[in-house]
Amino acid sequence: MATASRWAARALMARRRATLGPHSPTFYDEPLHVVSGQGVWLRGADGADYLDAYNNVPHVGHCNPVVVQAIAEQAARLNVHTRYLHEPVVEYAEALLATFDPHLDKVLFTNSGSESNELALRIARQHTGNVGIVVTDFSYHGNTAQLAELTTGLPVKERFGSHVRALRVPDLDSDPRPPEVVLAEAVDEVAAALAALKTAGHGVAAFLFDPLFSTEGLLRTPPGYVEAVAEMVRAAGGLVIADEVQSGLGRPGSAFWGHELFDIAPDLVTLGKPLGNGHPVGGVVTTTELLDEFGAVNLYFNTFAGNPVSAAAGKAVLREMADRELQRNALEVGGHARELLEKLVGHRPHVKTVRGTGLFFGLEFVDLHGRPGAAEAKWVVEDMRRRGVLISRIGPHDNVLKIRPPMVFEREHFDLLVERLAASLDELEAAGSHEHPLHRAEATTDDVRSSMRKESFRTGLFIDGTWRTGATTFEDLNPATGKVVARIAAGDESDVDEAVRAARRALDGAWAEVPGAGRAALLNRLADLIERDADELARLEAIDVGKPVGQPLVLDVPNAVATFRHFAGWADKIQGATVPTAGFQGRPTHSYTVREPIGVIAAIIPWNTPLMIAGWKLAPALAAGNTVVVKPAEDAPLSILHLAGLVEEAGFPPGVVNVVPGFGGVAGAALVRHRGVDKVSFTGSPEVGREIQKVAADSFKRVTLELGGKSPQIVLEDADVNAAIQGIAMGLFFNQGEVCAAGTRILVHRSLYRRVLDGLAKVANDQVLGDPLAPDTTMGALVSQAHMERVLGYIERGKAEGARLVAGGVRPRGDGFFVRPTIFADVRNDSTIAREEIFGPVGAVMAFDDVEEAVRIANDTEYGLAATIWTRDVSLAHTLARRVRAGAVWINGWAAIDPALPWGGMKTSGIGRELGWSGILANTEEKVVTVVL
Repeated sequence: MATASRWAARALMARRRATLGPHSPTFYDEPLHVVSGQGVWLRGADGADYLDAYNNVPHVGHCNPVVVQAIAEQAARLNVHTRYLHEPVVEYAEALLATFDPHLDKVLFTNSGSESNELALRIARQHTGNVGIVVTDFSYHGNTAQLAELTTGLPVKERFGSHVRALRVPDLDSDPRPPEVVLAEAVDEVAAALAALKTAGHGVAAFLFDPLFSTEGLLRTPPGYVEAVAEMVRAAGGLVIADEVQSGLGRPGSAFWGHELFDIAPDLVTLGKPLGNGHPVGGVVTTTELLDEFGAVNLYFNTFAGNPVSAAAGKAVLREMADRELQRNALEVGGHARELLEKLVGHRPHVKTVRGTGLFFGLEFVDLHGRPGAAEAKWVVEDMRRRGVLISRIGPHDNVLKIRPPMVFEREHFDLLVERLAASLDELEAAGSHEHPLHRAEATTDDVRSSMRKESFRTGLFIDGTWRTGATTFEDLNPATGKVVARIAAGDESDVDEAVRAARRALDGAWAEVPGAGRAALLNRLADLIERDADELARLEAIDVGKPVGQPLVLDVPNAVATFRHFAGWADKIQGATVPTAGFQGRPTHSYTVREPIGVIAAIIPWNTPLMIAGWKLAPALAAGNTVVVKPAEDAPLSILHLAGLVEEAGFPPGVVNVVPGFGGVAGAALVRHRGVDKVSFTGSPEVGREIQKVAADSFKRVTLELGGKSPQIVLEDADVNAAIQGIAMGLFFNQGEVCAAGTRILVHRSLYRRVLDGLAKVANDQVLGDPLAPDTTMGALVSQAHMERVLGYIERGKAEGARLVAGGVRPRGDGFFVRPTIFADVRNDSTIAREEIFGPVGAVMAFDDVEEAVRIANDTEYGLAATIWTRDVSLAHTLARRVRAGAVWINGWAAIDPALPWGGMKTSGIGRELGWSGILANTEEKVVTVVL
C-alpha cells in the first residue's frame, strides 16, 4: 500500500474505532481500505487491485452488473416495509424453493445467516419441546451473542450452557486409523452427547451442522458419519438443521447445496447473505408442517426480512447462477484448482493437507515440528495480501488457509492465485531455521517479514505481472562459499516468447494509455521501494556477486534510486520540435517532430552490478513509454528478481516489465532473435556483443551495446600522489575489479613511478578478503570458479611474459572464489595483461616520460570506455581529455558517474549511450509530421 493511502486507511480505522468501537474486527494486520469491486477483483484506496479468494459475502462476483441493475431498478421503483405485498419477494421465494428437494417447500426470510440459525433453533425447540442442541465443533453458525455460544471456533468468554453439546468432527486427513475405526469412535461420542442431554433434562431439539465443516477447515469425515448423526438425533426426537450460511449456494460444484453431498433430508436449511450477493437477505427453508406449527403460536417478524430490494438481488443471483452455469463452473474450476494445489504442496513441509470441494478449499499448515502452523498460515495470509491476493485463516488453531473465491472465478484466476501462492510458500520454506521468528508465539508479521527478507529469494519467472515456475532450474552459487544459494527458474524459448508477447500487449494496451505524469509517478514509486529495501538489495548483491555489502549500499543501490528518479523527471518532458520549411509545391506547411517509444526492448543485464545497470536500462525505457523484457545474468539474478517484485508492488501494469532468468545461450539468444523485440540493450563482453549485433541486423533491431574496457589511469607529473594512489586503487579493486570501467592500465610519469607502485602494492596487501557480509571485509570473491580460474590464468600469463609481480597473484586458502589483489610492474603495453580485459583485481603499471607518450599508450587499445587523469593542471586536464579516445574521462577521480550523464564507449567498448537525455534519445524514435495547409 502506498504511503499516502496507508495513512488514509489508518486514519479511517481510527474513526471507525471511535464510532463503532474496538470490537468490530478487520481481516488483516494492516487495514485494507477497499473502495470498489468488479468480478473477482477488489480495488484498494491505494489503487492496487486484489484478487479476492476470501469472498466473505459475494458469490456471483463483486458488483455483478445483473445484480446491481436489479437492485437499482427495484430501489428506484419501490423499497418499503415488508408488511406490504411485493411481487419480488414472492417471485424470489418461488425461485429459491425450486432449488431444494420438494419436501422443503416453505421459506422465511431474514436479514442474515445469524438470524436464520436463531429462527431455525426456535422452530426446532417449538416442535420438539426440548432445548438441547448438538452442534459440530468449530463450524460456523453466526456472529450474534446467542449463536457464538454454539460456535466454538469463535472466541467467547461464556462457557457452554448445559443444553449445548459440541461434537468433535472426525477427520480422516488427521487420523491415520482405518475409516471404520474413526467412524465407530465418533458415533460413540454422539451417543454420549445425546445421553448427557437427556440425563440433564434438556432432551434433544436439533442437530445443527455445517455441511462443509468450514471453520474447522473443510474436514474429510468418514463415509456415513453425517448420516449416522442425523439418524441418531432423529431417534432421540430432534430435528436436523443444515447450516448453509458459510458454504452457500452452488459452491460445492457437484451439488447445489452442501447437504446434498450426504444421504440425508434435513428438516430445516439455514441460508445467509450470499443469497443476495451480500445484500441483507437470509432465510430458513423448511416444511409446511413445521412452519404452520411454529406460526400458529409465534409471531415472528423482522422489519426488513424479504424486502423487495433484497429479493430482487436474490432473484438476480439465481438467474446468474443458471445463465452462466456457475454450479458447473464451480465443479470444473474446482477440479482444476484441486489438481494445482495438490501438485503445489506435495513436497512442502509446511503444508499438511489440501481439503475442500468445488470452489472452497483449505490448506492445513504445520510448523517444522509438525504442530499446527498458525504463525506460518498467518504469514502466508499477510504475504499473499501483499502479492495482491486475499485469503484468510480458519480452523481451531487458525492454521488452515481458507480459499473461497467468487463463483465467477475462472481457471486463469486460479492459475494466478497458485503462482503467487507458490512464491509465498517458497519464501516461507526459505526461512528454514527452528529459531526463526516465525516460530515464536509472540512474533509479529513485521518480525517475520523482516526475517524472511534476510533469508529468502525470489526464484521464478516474472511474466505478464505474474510469477511462475520454469520447466528447469539452475543453481545460483554464493561466490564466497561456493555453495548453492537458490535454484532459479531457467527460462526457455517458450518463456521468452510469452514474455515478449506480454510486453507487446502492454505496449499496445494499458501502458499506452498511461500519460507521462503517470509513468513518472510509477518510476518514483519504484525508486521509493528500492530505497526502502536498500539493505536487502545490497545483501542480495553481496551474496550473489561476492562484493562487500557496503559497496552496493553506498553506490549501486543509491545510483539505481537516483536513476529511476532522474528519468521520472523526464517522463512528461519528452518533446519534439516545430520545424519551419519552405512549404510544399507552393503551399505552406506546418511540420513538427515527436519522439515515440521504440517498442519492446530486450534488456540483457551483466552479473557484476546487476541492480544498477538494470536501472540504467529500465528507467529511460519506461520513462519513454517502452515495455521491457529483462534477462538477468545467470551468475547473479537475485537482485533483479527482487526488483521485479518491487515493480509488481509499485503497480506497473502487467507485461510492462517482464523478467526471464536463464542461460545466455538459451533465454538470451531467444530474446535477441525474437521478431517481437524492437531493440536490444546489452551490457557484457565484446564477443557476445558482436553476435548480438549480427543477429539484430537480420531484423534491423536497434541496439545499445556497452562492451567493457581496458581503461587507462594517467598520473601526470604534478598529480597529488596520495589522492591518485587511493583513487587508482578504488578503480582497480572496487567490486574485485569486476567493473567494465576498471582502471587497470596505470600509466605513471617516471618521476612518480616508484612512489605510486609502492603505494599500490601496500593498498593491495592491506585488503581484507572474506565474507562479503562481514563488516571488516574490503574485498570479496570473484563471481564463479570459472571466472576465478580465468583471472588466475591471466596472472600466470603476466608472469610468463615478463611483468614483475609486486603484490598478490595468488588464491588464498579456503572456500570461495577469492584472488588476492594483484599489482604488476614494468608491464609492456603489447603484453596480454595490458591489452585484454581481465575483469579482476589485476593492475598493470607502466611508466611514461612525457604527455605525448602517455596519450599514445592510453589510446593504443581496442577499447574506449573510460579514462582517468590525475593532475593539478586544469588546462592540461582539458587538453588530455579531448585527446584520449574514451566515452567518459574523469579528472582526479574514478567513476564519477551520475544518471544525468551519458554513458557508453568508443571502439570495441560499444555502440550507443545510456543515461541522461541521451538515454531518452536511445529509447525513442523520431517521427516527422507535416501538414500541408
